[in-house]
Amino acid sequence: MSTTLGVGVPVPKMLPITGTWTLPFAAYLIYLQNRIVARRLQKDKYIGDRWDSSDASTSNANPDPLLLETRAHSNFIENVPLAFILAAVAELNGANRKTLNWSLAALFVLRVAHVELGLKGENTVGWGRPIGFWGTQVFIGGGVAGWCGYLVKGYWGVLGVGGGGGMEVSEKVLKSKGRKGDLTIFGILLYTDLVRVG
Repeated sequence: MSTTLGVGVPVPKMLPITGTWTLPFAAYLIYLQNRIVARRLQKDKYIGDRWDSSDASTSNANPDPLLLETRAHSNFIENVPLAFILAAVAELNGANRKTLNWSLAALFVLRVAHVELGLKGENTVGWGRPIGFWGTQVFIGGGVAGWCGYLVKGYWGVLGVGGGGGMEVSEKVLKSKGRKGDLTIFGILLYTDLVRVG
């Protein structure tokens, strides 16, 4: 399936899985933002991250409601954008789309569980909080980031796969032309190699 660009040039849809998951993640982000606004309007507190500035407002037993909502929102913002960038890189490099779809579904469940069954749980440490935290860490660090590296291993000649990357090819060309020290030409050749490979 493709669409047209400008003067009728067909362009394939390159990120259908990542694109599909933008709606539920964006909807949940808006929901988290609106909970902050509701708390602010409730007490006419339009600046700051808590209703009560005392130390008691940060206790697990009785957390400040505004602080709880801002932390839920911040935790989401701290993790989801990087996860989406990694998912897009994986998809652009040929990741299995079915696996990526299920991975993003799992990430969505983990992020919702982190807030709704974790931060909003008893004493702000419900069972969803550690599961959401560790699950997200696995998704970002060990899962999709590692997957991205695996998908491009042939480009860099890792694990004996592939014939070397653009830099190796450029160095060979420079040596054959007697221009080993010319960084400008090296940069141009590297760029052309990357364009050719990509």
